[in-house]
Amino acid sequence: MNFEPQNQPVDLAHEAAFSLGALEIRPATREAVAGEATEVLEPRVMQVLVALARRRGEVVSRDELILSCWGGRAVGDDAINRCIARIRRLSESHGGFSLETIARVGYRLSEASPSAVPAEVTPPQPVKHRLRPYWIALAATLVLAAGFGLRHWIAPAPKPPPAKMVAARPMAKLTIAVLPFTPLYADPEAQHLGDSIALRLADTLTNTAFDIISPAKSLQYRGAAKAGAAQGLHADFLIDGDLRREGGKISVAMRIIDGHRNTTIVAGTFERPVAEAGAVPDQIAAYMASLSPLTHGINNSAGWDPRIVAAYLRANYQDGVRHDFYGAYETARDVALIAPDNAFAQTMHGFMAAELVNMGAQVGNGLPAERKLAMIAEARQAANQAIKLDPGYGDPYAVLALTTPPFDWAVREDYLRRGLVASPESQIGQIQIIELLQHAGRFSESGVMAEKLFAGAPTQIRPLIEVINARLWQGKPVRALITRGEIGIKYAGMGMQYSKIPWFAAKLFEEAAFHGSPGDAESLMRDPAIRILLEQEGVPVYSHTAVALHTHRASDADQVVQDCAGSDHRSAEVKRTCFMALVALGRLDDAFQLAAIVYPDQRGSTPEVRQQRWFQTEMMPAAYLFIPQTAALRADSRFRDVVERIGLLQYWKASHHPPDFCTTEKVPVCNLLNS
Repeated sequence: MNFEPQNQPVDLAHEAAFSLGALEIRPATREAVAGEATEVLEPRVMQVLVALARRRGEVVSRDELILSCWGGRAVGDDAINRCIARIRRLSESHGGFSLETIARVGYRLSEASPSAVPAEVTPPQPVKHRLRPYWIALAATLVLAAGFGLRHWIAPAPKPPPAKMVAARPMAKLTIAVLPFTPLYADPEAQHLGDSIALRLADTLTNTAFDIISPAKSLQYRGAAKAGAAQGLHADFLIDGDLRREGGKISVAMRIIDGHRNTTIVAGTFERPVAEAGAVPDQIAAYMASLSPLTHGINNSAGWDPRIVAAYLRANYQDGVRHDFYGAYETARDVALIAPDNAFAQTMHGFMAAELVNMGAQVGNGLPAERKLAMIAEARQAANQAIKLDPGYGDPYAVLALTTPPFDWAVREDYLRRGLVASPESQIGQIQIIELLQHAGRFSESGVMAEKLFAGAPTQIRPLIEVINARLWQGKPVRALITRGEIGIKYAGMGMQYSKIPWFAAKLFEEAAFHGSPGDAESLMRDPAIRILLEQEGVPVYSHTAVALHTHRASDADQVVQDCAGSDHRSAEVKRTCFMALVALGRLDDAFQLAAIVYPDQRGSTPEVRQQRWFQTEMMPAAYLFIPQTAALRADSRFRDVVERIGLLQYWKASHHPPDFCTTEKVPVCNLLNS
């Protein structure tokens, strides 16, 4: 490969130090120094910075950067964009230079005139940035993929800690050190990759409430020296890992270690093809950007006992993908015992107890009814205690909503509204009210809320799920969100393809079959990966539905009816697809028979009776009763019984908030509400 003089490969070890604005750039040590403040850059970021600085004032094309910094290898846009973004953050923090994007050409680094450079640069202060618990969201996605809804909480807005909060270590932040990942195979680039991962993680965590120990110190602990890292660095937590290369793949094992007990509390594995090894640091950093436990109130107190943080992590993450709900509940209960006067600890206890009740049948633990009753009481007691400790903390109200029978729509809405008054930015409160409104047929109101939530948290899975449902149920396209849109790009670094997760694949089918053009669903089902995901249960419901919706032949519709006859024992996705398909194919008698199964009677003269009904049955999301594609169902007089037995008719009357379809459809239920 021939290099032009200006595009010679950047060899950091042999690059001389240089000044850039108020910074001294030291390529050999990857340091950017401003006074007494030092930032350590990733090797690739430093290479790009050197390449641009060599030609400051000139436009450097992306191809030229690839030649200089990646040796001409094929590189995705994300890798370059990440380096550019990191250099821009350096510029914004210290000033003295700027980095301009020249559309469709490249980049130009320009140095400010001396008069424009501040005489003294203040070291950048960590920004309090709230990161999201990705492991919770991943658990939610995996459970949803099996057909269940997981409504985990996400952080409320920062606020002062409650007066009675236990402060085990006052005035001291929790510290975390990222150690160099150890390569377990021989390769000149292996240690470079291990160090890049550590630097990316440290950089990612800089803007959290953790104190991140300087990589210049933590990267000194290698091999046997790692055993003394926690003590030597005075770290509450360590992030460590190792790299393997097997079968054409790079496998990276990552661990979060409790530095006080030397025990692993989180472990995960990441894999990429060897050719994509350079993307591994981004993949793990993107994961960690959502993993910080410093949410919900942990980052509201500098005095949290590290045991609480460790317990929180254990409660919400196991083995990367498997979630032990009962174990999580037990750990959350232990956290509440550690901090009996802490509102967050009590709320976490309440959530996990409530989730165990809600998830009981699905995760197969078979909790008896009396045990569920006890868990409900335990969850509500913890939530009420949290409210007592901190009346301005809204999330406990979401626990109370979760522990209220589904039939009592107005009671649940009242709890959620009260929670949002206390904490307007509480994401769990927003998510639950969005879902309640969706399943009450109030798509317009819930859609506005879902879009707002998604705009504020575009890299979280739950807001993504809510906005997909909101758009889909209002007839808006969602495919780009799942496959190739902004979200897919942002998550590409995690190696995550949503279209390969059953819940998202089912949404692709829902759009193609019930919102798309004839034949769209058949085209989708020709993708073997999609077909395998959707038809894991062995019955080709999706394939037969796609054909029947396209041909409208009676024989094809009969096949769908036959496939759906035993759907009460199938996954939630299959039930939903069968329900929509039967209505779309004009098989209303079969659709109402299925409705009797998926929308069982929730009525009861007392809260206790309604609670027993809740424990005994599982109800499909009611939103499918109100989408445009099931309009024929609503025109039938039998529809009234469906919405009455799940409490919606009573809710609409009492709340004076009729469903959206009543504005466009003159159906018996709407006439009843207007009378």
